[in-house]
Amino acid sequence: MPASRYLPSAQFVVIVTAIALSGGLVLAAQYVTSDPSSTASIASTAQTNSGGTDWKSTLYEIQGASALGVEGGEGVQASLDTLFASAKTPNITDTIGRTLLLNLSEAKAQGLGSDIPTQEKLLAEAAKQLQTNNAHIYTQSDMSIVVDSPSALRTYGNTVIEVLSSHPKASIVGAYVAVGYAVDNNDTKQAAVLTAIGKEYEAITQELLSVEVPQTLSPLHLQIINNFSRVAASFTDMQTILEDPLRGFGGLQTYNNLTGEISRMFTNIAQSFAKNGILFTKEEPGSTWSSFLPQ
Repeated sequence: MPASRYLPSAQFVVIVTAIALSGGLVLAAQYVTSDPSSTASIASTAQTNSGGTDWKSTLYEIQGASALGVEGGEGVQASLDTLFASAKTPNITDTIGRTLLLNLSEAKAQGLGSDIPTQEKLLAEAAKQLQTNNAHIYTQSDMSIVVDSPSALRTYGNTVIEVLSSHPKASIVGAYVAVGYAVDNNDTKQAAVLTAIGKEYEAITQELLSVEVPQTLSPLHLQIINNFSRVAASFTDMQTILEDPLRGFGGLQTYNNLTGEISRMFTNIAQSFAKNGILFTKEEPGSTWSSFLPQ
């Protein structure tokens, strides 16, 4: 069922496509770097602000420069260098917006910036800054691996489903609804909701680590554990959706990608059960594995 069905309004689309803001910055850069309305001293502004750059004021000075890389170009470059040094902030949205605009200004000084390849390159570099997931990554030495047997496979299949079933709040629907309501209503309380959901995913990670895993399934199980660990970490980013939209969007994108990957891993395990003749009765938790098989 499409996740959009659970979202409260179309305003959510504005946030989940927040990276499109970069397109606006492209247009802004093309406009401001060709505005000859001011001839203020860029170098003196940069020097004045070297101890704590007034980023916006300095940028306005650059925006008013006659033409980057032409007369007074050294002063402009000195100011750009100062701004690059101060562009990085704890807020990823601010950082990406600033560095993208500065990169475009610098490209403009080289006679570039208005061409599609240059813009796509700069947007790709900006998008890399969204990759903030700092999840703990596990190895097979962290798992409990046992010898393959029909009994071990059956126990594993039932135990994994029991772990997942014991954490119903670790829900895709719940995550999307919380982000949607946060954006739609400017509801800061949803940050706590997202934190709670993230803790449920972390609990799943820890419980899956204690499951006895048949040798043949250990590589898949390890991928699932690490994906759940990354999913849990993505909620740290998602809960910033109001004050740092691009970071929140990055977390949401990571979450969406990882849950899809986990589903594919479950399909592989379900196919392994079928291949090995492991059939679960309707009374067993493992009967859920059949829902992952292609219909």
